[in-house]
Parts: sequence; structure tokens; C-alpha cells
Amino acid sequence: MFAFADAIMPSYTYPMWWESAIGGLIFGWVIGIWTILCRRLIFKKAGLPGRWALIPLYREYLRFKAASMKKRFRICISIPFIRFASSLIFRFIWTATEAWNNLMMIKSIINRILWMLLFWSLIVFIVSYFRISKNFGKWVWFSFGLRFLNAIFIWILAFDQSKYTPIENK
Repeated sequence: MFAFADAIMPSYTYPMWWESAIGGLIFGWVIGIWTILCRRLIFKKAGLPGRWALIPLYREYLRFKAASMKKRFRICISIPFIRFASSLIFRFIWTATEAWNNLMMIKSIINRILWMLLFWSLIVFIVSYFRISKNFGKWVWFSFGLRFLNAIFIWILAFDQSKYTPIENK
């Protein structure tokens, strides 16, 4: 009877969907923790407190500081959050009011301004990667790696023998 069942349905089984999901989740957590530890080492190389590598907004502030960016550029950290908050506020006001034509005109103007600010902040973030690679004595191509393959290039920056020499802030 078992031979007949094996002939109809093979005895091997496919992994369940949750097994691969758990594997991906564990892999993501390992990469995330390793990246945070590498950021801590980079901050220590730059003479900044490494313990703040866990806090996202302050970590970005320190990255701008390590890039020798002016203080006025550090406001770019909050622009995506301002855009998200404004969309939530307008969504709430839009559903709560009857006169939505005027509100939609104001929303479209503010939305365009926030999109321009978001684009400007993206450019400032890319410039910060260029400045960080320059501060650690790397080539321009390394900054592209920091931007697009961050998990790999941050490990390289943490464990190589490069020294942090800040460039002057012009």
C-alpha cells in the first residue's frame, strides 16, 4: 500500500511559505544589526558618539555632521516626515470639510512645494555621501556605492584602514 502511495504522490515535500519567510526575516535582522554595528564603527572613526547609531533621525544628523555639511542642510532630515504629516493632515481636513475645492487648491500648492523640497533633500543626501567618501579618502565611485549598495559599502568603510580627515566647510 505504501509503494502505491509513493508512486502516486512522491515522498519529498516542498518547504512551507512561512519557512522561507522566517529565513528572510532572520536574514534581514542579521543584516540590519550588522549594518548598525558598522555605522557605529564609522561614527567612532569620525570622532562622533557611536552609541547613537540606533536612533534613525539622530543617526542621519550625525551622518551630515560626519560629511562636514553646514547646519542649514541638516534640516533636510525632517523634510520627508513633514511631507508625510502634511498629507495626513490634508486627508483628515479634506474628509472633514464640505468646501473642498479651495482646500484642494491649497493642498496642490503645498504638495508641489513639498515635492520640490523632497527633491532638494534627495540631492543634499547624495552630496552628503560624496562628502563622506571624500572625508574618508575614497574615490567618487565609492560614494555611488554608499548610496546604492549601502549595506556592502558601509562594511567596507567600517573595516578598512582609512582615516577620517574632514574637509573644510565652504
